[in-house]
Amino acid sequence: MYEESLRAVQDQQRSLDNLRSRAAQLLTAAAVVETFLVGLVLGAEGRPRPATWVGAGAFVALALICVWIVLPRKGWTFSNSATILLDAYVDAEPAASLDEMYRNLAIYNERHWDRNQDELLNKRLVGLQVAAALLVVCILSSVVDLRGRNCDGQQRGSAATPSATPTPGPGQARGQGGPAPC
Repeated sequence: MYEESLRAVQDQQRSLDNLRSRAAQLLTAAAVVETFLVGLVLGAEGRPRPATWVGAGAFVALALICVWIVLPRKGWTFSNSATILLDAYVDAEPAASLDEMYRNLAIYNERHWDRNQDELLNKRLVGLQVAAALLVVCILSSVVDLRGRNCDGQQRGSAATPSATPTPGPGQARGQGGPAPC
């Protein structure tokens, strides 16, 4: 019984470490992707558009969530204090039996697991899922922004030259090839 309770708390600690590692990796990937895409977006015209601000806001929210996941928090318990155990079971008069100590340790581990679970996996796992969705928002907003800038450029260029529509080449049906419509 004690070994099972100890294994549950150790598994929980490994889950936290894994979650923190994934959050750090997500933040790193988001920073690289967003730096590249923002460079493309701002290099295309130089001034931010609404989609640029949406992407920037999503990235800031993603970064804050990832930092919240990675930072340590007081109150999680993954072990028992040796001093308290010695005082309560070994040095006590009369000393507790080994079976009683294992029983109580199993109960303490279960309490630690229960207290840790909501804050540890449940809230932080949802935070990681939200951060991943925000990365998608960052990428999509940059793509929309780039697409809008390209379409603005095509519309300005086509206004100056009305015959900018390409004629199909040999072996191409009408509507195939050429730039995609905006």
